[in-house]
Amino acid sequence: VFFRPAKGAPAGVKVLHLLGGAKVDDTVFVTAPRGHVLIADTKGGTVYRLDAPAWSVGSAFSAVGPIKAGAKAPAYAAYVGAIDLHSGAAIPVASGFANPHGMAFVADK
Repeated sequence: VFFRPAKGAPAGVKVLHLLGGAKVDDTVFVTAPRGHVLIADTKGGTVYRLDAPAWSVGSAFSAVGPIKAGAKAPAYAAYVGAIDLHSGAAIPVASGFANPHGMAFVADK
């Protein structure tokens, strides 16, 4: 995951390497304590809504694509994961998607 500084901040791009070979398609950041995440499952032709009683502002969620089994890791299906911005771990929070692409955080009014 690449991070670009906000307008007016010192220049430079930061890189967060994800653990376990996770391949992400889309990442959203929580911008308010109340709201929901919309997830488009393009292959499944469905848009899902992910709710929580409260969100941690600044936390990140990514659509993680499936990975085939290899010598060092088992296979896993596509899921939406909470991204640990320090370690690069993608912790599954929602699964059962055919192919999650396109996400948005929608803050409650």
